[in-house]
Amino acid sequence: MLLPISGLAQLKTGDANTPDSKAVTQSNDLVQETGYFNRTGFDILRADDTTVRFYMVNGYRFTSQFSVGVGIGITPYNDPLTLIPFFIDFNLLLLEANTSPYIFLKAGYNFSLYHDEDAQIDDHTGGLLFNPGAGILFNTSRGFGWYINAGYNIDNSYYEFQAWGPQTVENKLSFRRLSVGLGLSF
Repeated sequence: MLLPISGLAQLKTGDANTPDSKAVTQSNDLVQETGYFNRTGFDILRADDTTVRFYMVNGYRFTSQFSVGVGIGITPYNDPLTLIPFFIDFNLLLLEANTSPYIFLKAGYNFSLYHDEDAQIDDHTGGLLFNPGAGILFNTSRGFGWYINAGYNIDNSYYEFQAWGPQTVENKLSFRRLSVGLGLSF
């Protein structure tokens, strides 16, 4: 007679329909899974003049907290050059939860495009890109979320032009700006 009662007691505590087990199951439903991901967003790069960088990162999530991706974007500076960043994105979630703070590092190279028809530029090149920062990821459904972040961005580039007579003027630019970003993750 004691065996059937103890069996019922075990069913009740481990039953999937109890309120406690539903809370545990639902709280982990949205945690990031390993595999392919895409992150698309924009950063506002703030200094004396404000610039907006649009970018997309495609990569692989090795664990629920660590991912590496390759990104490309466009940064139209108020200068004769527009920069096309190509970078590696390292991302580490600090918690294994649906809403988690994270840290990131984007490092790569900026290719340059000449866009100011009024400037007489003879030669131009891009330069290194370095962007560390931190943010918060909000998962809203399985495989989909949004994020906000802040960081410090360094973009380098170079151009030269012919001045009066045989003189050549070289401009080595290093844009160092605080960044605030927003985007989608899926």
